[in-house]
Amino acid sequence: MLERLLGFLKPEVRFAPWQGEVRTLPPPATVTLALSMPGEMPFEPIVNVGDPVKTGQFIAMRSNKAGLHSTITGVVTSIGPGHCWNGSEVLMLTIRRTGDDDMVKVREIPDMETASREDLVQILSDLGFDSPWKPESLQHLLCDIEKVPVNKIIVRAVDQEPPLSVQRRFLTEFLGDLRESIAGVKIISGDVPVVLVVHREMAETARKELPGVEIFPVGNNHLDTNPMLTLEKITGKFYSFHDN
Repeated sequence: MLERLLGFLKPEVRFAPWQGEVRTLPPPATVTLALSMPGEMPFEPIVNVGDPVKTGQFIAMRSNKAGLHSTITGVVTSIGPGHCWNGSEVLMLTIRRTGDDDMVKVREIPDMETASREDLVQILSDLGFDSPWKPESLQHLLCDIEKVPVNKIIVRAVDQEPPLSVQRRFLTEFLGDLRESIAGVKIISGDVPVVLVVHREMAETARKELPGVEIFPVGNNHLDTNPMLTLEKITGKFYSFHDN
């Protein structure tokens, strides 16, 4: 306490319930999506300027079949250079909205408990997830770094920016979805240990609601919620933003 009063330590961020109204924003007239980011493998466009696209449709893909989807229904208006958050030049794709969402249909799993590993891995691939698990038909497309075995799975239910409450909502509002997703990941990974990173005030609830999952509580400051530092604390290995 004395160190905080003298200014050596910053005050902890405390959260309070908010009673305001949540509103759904209307869809944007246009969206611009980055097809590449510094230090990452780029997505190659699989649509052309002038092509109509549906919401959820693949618009770009990597060689390992990881894909990028359209977030609106519209027409591709441009594919060309742009700039990302750090000023680096990257490839951008712009879509102009032409109407209400026309969603691409996806195959659903009716019951996670009876789903096979093969079904789950195939659906991950069909949805374009950049995961380390691929169907046998795509194994030859994996690069060496993707063939590294998965020994531990870390799920972050914390927010990197203390005033925001997005990730933590998985515990407060979508606990059923989180529990089912972790069960699916365990089926896919062969029951690899799962670590759930939560804020300290939610640790007891997480332990009660998610038996069999290791709970890693953290504070509410930037050093505690930084994803790279969290990974280092859990694994004992230092990671950079360019690690895969």
